[in-house]
Amino acid sequence: MTERETETRMKDKRSVRIGDALADLAQRAGLTNDDIAAIEHQRDTVAAEPMPFA
Repeated sequence: MTERETETRMKDKRSVRIGDALADLAQRAGLTNDDIAAIEHQRDTVAAEPMPFA
């Protein structure tokens, strides 16, 4: 195994994936699936009006 391969494997073990970090944050905040469903239900899905450039 080359030094680069070793470094890549070590980096992969140390790096935090964004999904894992967000799940951990939500868990620490006490969010449940029902909370997320309520947020998604209330979310505005209409596209925003483009800004005029005058």
